[in-house]
Amino acid sequence: MEKEKWQGGEEITLRELLLSVKDFWLAIRASWKIIALGALLGVGALVFKLWWDPVEYTAKLSFMLNEENKSEGFNPLAGILPTQGENNLEKMLALMRSRKIMQKAFFTKEIIGEEENYLGNHIIKLNEDLQENWVDSPFEGFQFEHTDVDTFTIQENIAFKTIHSLCLGTLESDISPSTNIMTIEFYSTNEELSYVFCNTLFDVLGEYYIEQAIEKQKETYLEAKSRADSVSKELNSLEAQMATFKDRNSGIFKAKSSLSLSRLNRRFLELGALNRQVVANKEIAKANLDNKTPVIQPIDLPIYPLKKTSKSWLTYFIYALIGAFLGLFLAVGFIITRKIIRDALAEED
Repeated sequence: MEKEKWQGGEEITLRELLLSVKDFWLAIRASWKIIALGALLGVGALVFKLWWDPVEYTAKLSFMLNEENKSEGFNPLAGILPTQGENNLEKMLALMRSRKIMQKAFFTKEIIGEEENYLGNHIIKLNEDLQENWVDSPFEGFQFEHTDVDTFTIQENIAFKTIHSLCLGTLESDISPSTNIMTIEFYSTNEELSYVFCNTLFDVLGEYYIEQAIEKQKETYLEAKSRADSVSKELNSLEAQMATFKDRNSGIFKAKSSLSLSRLNRRFLELGALNRQVVANKEIAKANLDNKTPVIQPIDLPIYPLKKTSKSWLTYFIYALIGAFLGLFLAVGFIITRKIIRDALAEED
């Protein structure tokens, strides 16, 4: 008996569900004008947006990083564990988007539109949305006047963080897992800005990465070079001193002169041996520096004309389909919500 009641209850619930679906379907079909209007509005909105949006220009650059240590021998784990170069490419990706690197790029002077200015100022001037947002505000007409970030005012910090955020939104990067080739893409509404920024960012990133990679080896080499130059200078001075001494005492034999010359010769031999040692140390330090210096090899640099945002008929058609789908979805949601509200109010009455 309980089973029959349960089955009877299930049949009643299913019936009510089907009736509810039917009611919603009838309400949707009866409101076809609203659905058609929603679809048309969706199509119109997205097609208009595509037409209104300015053309964007994309600068694309690819490069390779070579950090193979020539002094390394056979590694049995090579090919199994990630190489240092693969790991460092990931570091370069993170470093490229950092405030440190962007700061160096923003405050590099470049010529765009026959005007030489900081790249950050070019970005501010050529970004129409930013210019519109800054109208009638303390930032209207703002330009960076100096590059000392440590002494920036609050206003300058806000402006810097704003253009940093803008550039991060239009900067894309990728690493090919099979070739370890890194790609940088930057797009903006100004073709020259896209071209210049992409190249400048690559140059700044490469210089900073190399500088940090060889910092210790470079310091060792400079110390060895300074020591070698000092010893060489002292050796040359002593050599000149010996020549002068011999000229003054030519043909004259004195025990005191002989003793002085003997001391000079002994010092000269000591400095000669020391000079050979410090020169060898300098050459070793130079070899280590050269061996440690990474090679950042550009592959494809951006060239004019840059790739523009595609606005073909196919693009318009795709946008129209997306707009129609969104319009239909919103219209159906509105009809269902309206029916639920009306039914609830009717039950209360």
